[in-house]
Amino acid sequence: MISRKSVIILFVTTFCLSVMLLFSAGARRFAAVDRQSSSEQALPERDARHQSPKVHRFGKITVPAEVSLDLAGSSQPGGPVTLVVSATSEIPVGSGTLTLKVPQIDEVPAEKLVLWSAAPSDFVDETAEFVIDVLPEGQYHFGAIFEFMPEGENAAELFTSKSLYLDVRPDKILSSNVSFKQIKRIELWNELARRVTTDLKQSSRAAGLKTTARAAETLDRDVIARRIAKLKASDPDVAHRIMELNRVKAAPAGQSDSVEQSENAEPATRRRYIRNQPISDRPVPVPERFRTR
Repeated sequence: MISRKSVIILFVTTFCLSVMLLFSAGARRFAAVDRQSSSEQALPERDARHQSPKVHRFGKITVPAEVSLDLAGSSQPGGPVTLVVSATSEIPVGSGTLTLKVPQIDEVPAEKLVLWSAAPSDFVDETAEFVIDVLPEGQYHFGAIFEFMPEGENAAELFTSKSLYLDVRPDKILSSNVSFKQIKRIELWNELARRVTTDLKQSSRAAGLKTTARAAETLDRDVIARRIAKLKASDPDVAHRIMELNRVKAAPAGQSDSVEQSENAEPATRRRYIRNQPISDRPVPVPERFRTR
């Protein structure tokens, strides 16, 4: 009897241990599979981070001042051409200089004129007009430079510049602050805009849709852009002209469209006014690190 009880107890004990070992092995296997699955899921993320590292983009450092250079609306071919030059600052300025880079005009060599120079110890808001008696036909690149020393101790000299490209023709003067090619892009846009507007008006009138024909005269710019895109896709000549104007050419080493400082800055001794007041004729030396070498 005792022997039978011992056998039963031994059997039950063995069965319980077997069940416990079975569950323990299953749990370890499930944990291993889960770890492997998690590892496989994390691998693409690591690969993605390795292949496409996160790029930290830092904002463009801007100068706390602005200079503008524009063509006055009264300027006409064959008559006086007026350039409006402005300089403003967002911080107090200890001293500043506003200069204009003038290209060669006929036999007059290129020069750099001082339009304004002062030590205001205050915010700057100055506007100057530079008048050219007659500007012959051709292309001209002007540049304005505002150089200043911020108010305060341990301040570093700063400068900002703006370009103005003029294309003088017998019947009009075209201008751009970007480039001569940008002037051609604007011309082509206006030409194609007139073309798509005219085509829409003609097709509408042919179909007897007077309302649509009138609406074509005031098309939204986005609508014009979409119609020009369709015209580009269907007209190889238009596509070629657009491609040529959008072609980017590498500038030769050492050359740039940016306005550079010049060692010889001459005072503006004529044809210049700031708010109807004569500008100081005192030339201001350009710092060594800004000079053209």
